[in-house]
Order: sequence, then structure tokens, then C-alpha cells
Amino acid sequence: MNAPANPHRFVSATSLMSFARRVGRVRQVSAGRIEADGPFATVGEFCSIEADDGAAPMLAEVVAVGDERVVLMPLGYARAVAPDARVTAVGHSGSAPVGHGVAGRLVSALGAPLDGRGEIFADEHRPIEGCVLEPLMRKEPDHVLETGLRVIDGLLPLGRGQRTGVFAASGVGKTTLMRQLAVQTDADKVVVCLVGERGKEVEGFWRAIQSMGAPQRFSMVAATSDMSAVLRARSVLQALCLCEFWRDQGQDVLLVIDSVTRAAMAMREIGLAAGAPPTVRAYTPNRGAIRRWTLRAAFRDRQSG
Repeated sequence: MNAPANPHRFVSATSLMSFARRVGRVRQVSAGRIEADGPFATVGEFCSIEADDGAAPMLAEVVAVGDERVVLMPLGYARAVAPDARVTAVGHSGSAPVGHGVAGRLVSALGAPLDGRGEIFADEHRPIEGCVLEPLMRKEPDHVLETGLRVIDGLLPLGRGQRTGVFAASGVGKTTLMRQLAVQTDADKVVVCLVGERGKEVEGFWRAIQSMGAPQRFSMVAATSDMSAVLRARSVLQALCLCEFWRDQGQDVLLVIDSVTRAAMAMREIGLAAGAPPTVRAYTPNRGAIRRWTLRAAFRDRQSG
């Protein structure tokens, strides 16, 4: 008997679960960095660390794996973690929840709701790293993208499938321009990703786009400046997965990231915690992943259009 083409979400969730418990013990704790002698895990996997004060276990992400050690970065504050605390592999960190239920919602880097409007049920879970189209499969922009801003449309027109950057000093109106682009650009869906912004900026941006009508057109992924580097970097991947989901549904999607610089700074924190050597401006080699992220966001598939 053949399996159903679209299994129930509970059935899909079981494929993400690990039924064998993998554990280890904490050996060293420092600011934003935890070393343990296990469990057997891969880079990017989530682990649960028991708290010394009896509170709920803390989640952390594996950022480096060695012969006799595993380096983890907490997703929250490293509270009451003592040596010899149990570390248990949780798994399923390599996927992002996506679906129509996220339309019109404000979510975290893990896809959890931040707008107080109840639980979000995902249509599917997509690999967080996604894929980049092969060079010959990329369709170059051949239609103008109308932004509704005369200066851009008249002097610097953009194409559908194009990526572009907004570069300026602090306090000169980049966020205001981003809001205008998000609201006025001709697109079926708009995904806004705010990386390392202040909570006040996130609230202001969200209220601005919600007041413009058609709330189901907008979605936002936010990881504020007080959150860990792991969540700030992962917020971009969550936003990309949402865009790819709607793109595969045949819709035109606008992705706005504010900002790529803060995403690179988050990647630098992760790389330094993992023991990677600093290079120019103390950035670590893992910042090259950002180039791959931008390639995922640009270009269209020649086959799907």
C-alpha cells in the first residue's frame, strides 16, 4: 500500500524525531560558550542542557565538534549551567517550519509566534540550508519590479529576481526606506527579516506594515539585539525558507533583510565561539555563508519561471 502524498502533520513530525537518546556532560562553561564531552551530534544540531537550579532545560546549538569535545552556544542566556550537567541531543534543528499559516504573522527565528495570536501550524518543514540553483538554471531578471518610489523606478530600476543592497550611515533613513519598499513594492508576498534590531524598531515596523491593509500579504521574522547570535543568524534562514515556500507556489516574493551587516556580526560571534581563526576585521571564515544566502534569495528557476 502506497503512502499518502500529503501525510498528516503529526506523521511528518515523527520523521524529525530521534528515538535514541544521545547524552553527554558539560566540562567547561564560559560567556556564550559551553564545552561538553558529548553527545554524538553534528554542527547545527540542537541540544538540551539541564539547569543547576532545577529550572527548565536550556537549548543550545552545536557550533563545533572535535575528537573529545562538543562546543555549544546557548539560544538564550547561559543561566545556572554547572560542570557535569547533562547534555541531551534534541535534533531536528536542520529544518524550518513554513506554510500558509505564517502569512500575516510575526515569528521568531525558530518559527514560533511573537504576535500573541496563538499557535502556528506549519504545512511542512524545509531544510534550513536550502539549495542554490545551478548557474545554467538561473533565469536572469527580464521584468521590471515596480517599487512605487519614483527615484528608484526612474533612475535605478530593479528587476524581478534581482538582489540589491541599501548602504548608508546610521540614522539617515534606511529603515524608513525599507518600510516604504515593503509596503509599496508590487509583490504577492513580502517577508521582512529584522536581524539584531531593537525591540522598539521591530514593534514600529510591524505596526506600520499591518496598518497598510492586506495583512496576509506580510510576514516578519525577528531576532532582536538582545537575543543570541545563533538566533540572529538563523532568522535569515527562516525567512529564506518562507520565501522559497511561496516562490514554489508560483508567487512573487519580496525579501527585505535589515540588516545583512548584523547577520555577518552574528556569524562572527558564532565562528569565534567555535574557535575559528579571525580574518579581516575579525570576521571568521563562516561569513562566506552569507554569500550563499544571497544567491538563494536571487534568481528564478528557468523551469518554473
